[in-house]
Amino acid sequence: MKPATMIAWATCATALAATTAAVAEDDNWTPDRIKSEWVGKKVFSRTANGALADFWMRDDGTADVAVGNNFTDKGTWWLSDRGYCTKWQKIRDGEERCFTVRNRLGQVQVFNPDGSLNSTIIRVQ
Repeated sequence: MKPATMIAWATCATALAATTAAVAEDDNWTPDRIKSEWVGKKVFSRTANGALADFWMRDDGTADVAVGNNFTDKGTWWLSDRGYCTKWQKIRDGEERCFTVRNRLGQVQVFNPDGSLNSTIIRVQ
């Protein structure tokens, strides 16, 4: 094999290995990461049942959420030791719920306390 071809193959193999490792990475987000990545930004997601949703966690601890085309709610949020928690006026009749966030299968996903999938993040702006 020619040296140039060997270098090309080595470069491709290295790039593929790095990409595979990044996509396969399965790690929990820290509360600090949630704060730096999401607070003050609109986060768009798809819920586990397929609905589109967006939420906005403000620096002052207030939050807004919209699900589909006709449901909105207001509430509060705070960081927990493993993720974040929310309490909405309408959702879950005002009961608080805490969530964990993970990179899983190349996506950012939000999980309920029982470990079931809550939503998958589509984008943040």
